[in-house]
Amino acid sequence: MRPLPKTKATTELAKRYVWWRSSHGALQHPEILIATIMNQGTWNDIQLLRKTVGNKSLRQVLKQAPPGCFHYRSWDYWHHKFHMSPIPKLPKRKFA
Repeated sequence: MRPLPKTKATTELAKRYVWWRSSHGALQHPEILIATIMNQGTWNDIQLLRKTVGNKSLRQVLKQAPPGCFHYRSWDYWHHKFHMSPIPKLPKRKFA
């Protein structure tokens, strides 16, 4: 997935939801930013995200979700929202 463009909206979302990285760093890893907002975002922030990146990007994040980014309730919600079934198991971290 390509980095997100640096706009006022994306920078604010990055600062709010990926606080442990710089906003520039968060925009370079959009799969983490998008998944985090899909999982924890407010209604308004999710609508801003959808307007900014489009539903296609949200679906792509669900298909290639990084482990640990989704709680089972939001995982199920978004799969139902986008009519993506059957709902796969949550991605898990692989330990060596």
